[in-house]
Amino acid sequence: MASINQDSSVHSGRLIHHLALYDQKCVLLLQKAYEKAKEQEDLAERQRQIEYGDNTVPVLPSTTPQNEDASESSDDEDFPPLGSSDDASDDESTHSESSSVRSDPRGGTSQLATVAEAGEEEPLDTTERVPPLAEAFTKLSTTNRKKKQPSNKQQKRQAQFIKQHLSNIARTRFPLPPQEALIDLIKGTDVREEYQLCTPSSLLSGTLMKTATLAAQANSLMTLSQTLHAKRGYVVVLLLQSGRFAGGVFEWGNCLIHRALQHYTVRKGQGKAQSSQDQQRRPKSVGSQLRRSGEQALKEDVRATLHDWKGFIADAGVVFVSCPKTSRATLFGTNEEIATISATGSNVFLLSKDDPRIRKVPFDVGRPTFENVKVVHEVLMDVEIRTIPSKGVMVERNQEPGQIQDDVSAPANVVEVKAKDKMETQLAIDLPLTQIHDACRDGNLTCLLDLLKTIEEGSSDINQPAGYDCMTPLHFAASSTEKVDPVTAAACVSALLIQAHANPCILDARGRPPYFLASHDKVREAFRKSRAVLGEDFCDWDGDAKVGPPLTDEDLTARKEKEAEKKRRKKARLKEKKAKENAQAKEMEERRKAEEEAKQQAEEAKRVRDGLAPKPSGSNVCDYCQKICKGKKRNQMFQRLDYKYCSSDCVNNHKRELMAAAAMARFVS
Repeated sequence: MASINQDSSVHSGRLIHHLALYDQKCVLLLQKAYEKAKEQEDLAERQRQIEYGDNTVPVLPSTTPQNEDASESSDDEDFPPLGSSDDASDDESTHSESSSVRSDPRGGTSQLATVAEAGEEEPLDTTERVPPLAEAFTKLSTTNRKKKQPSNKQQKRQAQFIKQHLSNIARTRFPLPPQEALIDLIKGTDVREEYQLCTPSSLLSGTLMKTATLAAQANSLMTLSQTLHAKRGYVVVLLLQSGRFAGGVFEWGNCLIHRALQHYTVRKGQGKAQSSQDQQRRPKSVGSQLRRSGEQALKEDVRATLHDWKGFIADAGVVFVSCPKTSRATLFGTNEEIATISATGSNVFLLSKDDPRIRKVPFDVGRPTFENVKVVHEVLMDVEIRTIPSKGVMVERNQEPGQIQDDVSAPANVVEVKAKDKMETQLAIDLPLTQIHDACRDGNLTCLLDLLKTIEEGSSDINQPAGYDCMTPLHFAASSTEKVDPVTAAACVSALLIQAHANPCILDARGRPPYFLASHDKVREAFRKSRAVLGEDFCDWDGDAKVGPPLTDEDLTARKEKEAEKKRRKKARLKEKKAKENAQAKEMEERRKAEEEAKQQAEEAKRVRDGLAPKPSGSNVCDYCQKICKGKKRNQMFQRLDYKYCSSDCVNNHKRELMAAAAMARFVS
């Protein structure tokens, strides 16, 4: 198996041209890269058979003795030497314009059919609609659309993000055969240089990245490029993080449809979703209820969006997804859930975890917005044509001439000279964890300090990447707050930076510096304090490490004083507000008492006018005879007009008096 030739930090060779994966030129170049890789693998297999023999074919013992000449002739018939007529015909068919390899990629004797028989993806037949390579570079444009120049601040920032991600993204390099069309296209070329095609490694599936040969990788990318170049070859980008969703569907570089959503799901300053907080304890505050409803609304809106885009997703050639593990249930569903949704005809659509078109976005996209969706599409569709020095030029000077000849003739991938400070980015993915990695991951500060005493300053052990994501001890210390106390994690970060001088600029396999993994304020403050102690000349804090401004003790003291002053002002405002509320309450109470007194005086004046005696205190007193009705409430007494009576006699007597008083008043007037 051929290892993937990746470069995540420095792209060697001179940049010649930028292409898009959906361009027809890219289809042609990937086809040439596949042919060269297959040719190198066939040559290596033939040399192995010559040197060691073919151990894959079992040899059964013969029942009758055979002479030595007969066995040699039998072996020669099964495996002809490199100089035989069969190999000559194969070589002629490989380089002939009318051969089956060029005219019929699906034919039985072609190299592409050999790959298909080996269990790899069979490329589409593009010979009828795709012109030869020389004509393609003279007739076709580099892209199917005109790129818009940035006209405002937002577009300039977007172009800056694209340039930054293009320089940091890991790429798989495919050597290209020397072509006159390429030489004519590139002015000032050197005959000692060869060309390579650099594609984003994230376009390959996990199986192809780990175990497949370089020819199989080129074959897979060529099939994907043909799919995207064809009509209805869509590219879907889905971003989901922190209550925000953004997605878009692209065809030939043009956005056909997009949508952005936002809901309140994360408490400010906490950095965790409400669902994650509910796993530990379930608060009952109003804010938590709003965040739960926001998560549910976001989930429904995202699934409704996927349902609306169901046709685009079904025809898509690749789907790029960026979301945390806690939010994967919003986008993905199990086979049982998908079958249930299909059977019920619900307006919900979920992606399948087993879909081979799903690809993870290999870099931090930041806040999910439509601008970042376009950045993801632009970066992951970018294909570069670069030059590489000739193999003979890159051989070290202390090699023998015989060794130089062996290196030039050997079938190998692209050979490059690696800088010493970039060697850690080229290490294997499955490196074992060291004791320093374990101590940083588990937050064992005592063990970490003991290990740092035995390590010399500037040693490569402190910056050694390990694990699947190629994370350094500083990465593990910054991301350990999920299981470790934030104060302990911050102490581990400070020890690695200040005592061991760990490099905070090293990126992991996903292109993230250690500061990006710090999810707690204490850990981020540890990075900023270390920056203040180590100084600005220690590294590129702003550019590569992405660390915030330096934080000194004076800054912390000033911030504490500012927070204390803020609390004092808040306390004074609350005190003033409370005093104002008390004054308003007192004023309302006095007003209520005055109204009650005025009402009482009006009632007494009315009783005097009606010829009644002053009413004694008590609610169950008869308004006519002033008798206290024991055992009765006021609502249980006799009532007429606004008066209460103890008996019907009092009701009638008071009625007659009121009528007589009214008649006398009329007579006098």
